[in-house]
Amino acid sequence: MLLKMSLKDYYKSEKTNYLRLRNAICERLGISKETFYIRLKLNNWSPIEKDAISEITGESVDQLFPETVES
Repeated sequence: MLLKMSLKDYYKSEKTNYLRLRNAICERLGISKETFYIRLKLNNWSPIEKDAISEITGESVDQLFPETVES
């Protein structure tokens, strides 16, 4: 069974690079750090933002933004 890892899970797993990841996403999307954390918490990203985050992380949109996350 393939476990899906949401963007929030992916972000938490980036032990040493999570600040670089956050900064890259904020810069690319033109959002503040506060907005990043709100959207991360609520998983509230537009389709264009999801595509950009997918490009930054190298992970697929479906992997980062699953409809339902099974544990």
